[in-house]
Amino acid sequence: MLKFLFYTAVRMSELVGIRVENIDLEQCKVFVGQGRGMKHRYRLFPSNFRLAMKNHLQAHPQNCYLFDSQRNTRFTARRIQQLVQGYRRRITQLRCTRISSDIR
Repeated sequence: MLKFLFYTAVRMSELVGIRVENIDLEQCKVFVGQGRGMKHRYRLFPSNFRLAMKNHLQAHPQNCYLFDSQRNTRFTARRIQQLVQGYRRRITQLRCTRISSDIR
């Protein structure tokens, strides 16, 4: 999820609305409907990310949206924010652990 956000630069509010059928693995692009200003657009992702996207879609064939919750509903933008904050906290903890072990 983080790589997808990074590679496509979509807004979190747009991410939750991306449906599986909006992903074009052949051309490495995703259709973002009703973005800011109610504009539709395509966002590209790198070809080396295609395999990760394909694996994600194959691992979750029942998903309607690119990232579904465990209840098979789409995430809310707030839930995505919480997940990203959780990742950030874990990375910070890992860095602090590594730095303190390097000091010793």
